[in-house]
Amino acid sequence: MSDLRWAVMGTGRIAAGVRRHIDAAAGCRVVCAASRDGVRARAFASEHGLEDACTYDELCGRAGIDAVYVTVPNHLHTAWSCRLMEAGHHVLCEKPLTPRRADAERVAATSRASGRVFQEGFMYMHHPQTRRLIELAQMGEMAGSVIGRLRFIRGFHCVDLRVPHAWTRFSHAMEGGAIMDIGCYPFGFARLLTGEEPEEIGAVARWAPPLEGETASVDGEAAVSMRFPSGVIFAGGCSMESASGVYLKMTGTWGSVWTGWPYGPDPERAVLHLERTSKHPEGAWEGEEIIAHGGERFANQFGHFARAVRGEADPVPSLAWTIGQATMIERIHTAIGLHFAPPEA
Repeated sequence: MSDLRWAVMGTGRIAAGVRRHIDAAAGCRVVCAASRDGVRARAFASEHGLEDACTYDELCGRAGIDAVYVTVPNHLHTAWSCRLMEAGHHVLCEKPLTPRRADAERVAATSRASGRVFQEGFMYMHHPQTRRLIELAQMGEMAGSVIGRLRFIRGFHCVDLRVPHAWTRFSHAMEGGAIMDIGCYPFGFARLLTGEEPEEIGAVARWAPPLEGETASVDGEAAVSMRFPSGVIFAGGCSMESASGVYLKMTGTWGSVWTGWPYGPDPERAVLHLERTSKHPEGAWEGEEIIAHGGERFANQFGHFARAVRGEADPVPSLAWTIGQATMIERIHTAIGLHFAPPEA
C-alpha cells in the first residue's frame, strides 16, 4: 500500500521538529509545507527536502495531499481543521484543539459529514507506558493489581516558556495560557486514567502580564482539582513561568505508581516506580517496571493515524474524548475567569 502523503501546515518550531517523526512513521511521508507566506513555505520545503510548498489557502484540495498536520496557533485550529476536511484531507491537529466544547463538536460533525479522519495530537497516548498506566489505574483490587482501587491522582507540568520563540503561548488573542498549552496534559491524563468526565472542577490561577499590544492576560500558572464519578480525586497544576517539573502519581487502596516522564517517555527504556503498602495481599514492596522499546511517541502517533485513515484502527484520541477535553478546559477557564471570544468561522 502506498504511503500516506502529508502536508505540514505551519512552519514554526513544532513543524520543524516533528516533520522527521512523520517520515520515520510507518506508511507516512511528508511531501508539502504550507505557510501564510508562500516564500516562507518554499524556504521550509527547501531546507527539509520537500517536493511541494504552498500557502494555507492553496493547500485546501491540493492534489497529492492525503493528510495535513496542523501546527498553526490555537485560535486557528477549529476553522482550518474543518476547512481542510471539507476539502477532502484527513487532519491531525496539534493539541489543544480548542478551549470551547462547541468548537470541538463542530470539528467532530465535520469529520463525520466529510468522511475524513480527525485526530487531536496527544502523542503520549501512543506509547505503551500510557497503556500500562491506564491498566494499572483501572484494575481495581483484582489479582495482579499493584495499587488496588484508584483513589487519588496528582499531575504537574511546569516549564519556563518566557523565551522569544514561545511568545504565542502568552497571547490572549491566540488563545494561549498555561492551561491550554501545558495543563492540557496532566488534566487530560486524569480523564484518560479514570475513563470518566469530572463531576466537580475547582481552579485558581496567577495571571501572566499581557503581551505588548494586547490588553487581556492569560494564565501563567494554575492549580486545578477535579472529582470524578467513581470518587477519584485529581489535584495538580501547570506553569509556564517556573522551573521545569513534570510528574504524575496514582495512589490507590494498596499502593502507588509514579513517573517523572508521563508525556515524554523514553523510546527505549521507560521507567515506572511502583510501591505496595502492607495493605496489599502480597505485602509491602518497592520496585520498578521497565517498558522497553516503546518507540518514539510522535512517530507512533503518525503511524497510528495512517492506520486509522486506512480503516485498520480507530483514531486515538476519539472524537468523543476530544469533545470531553474541550469541555473540561472550558470549565477550568470559567472557574478562573478566563474568557476567549469565539473565533471567526
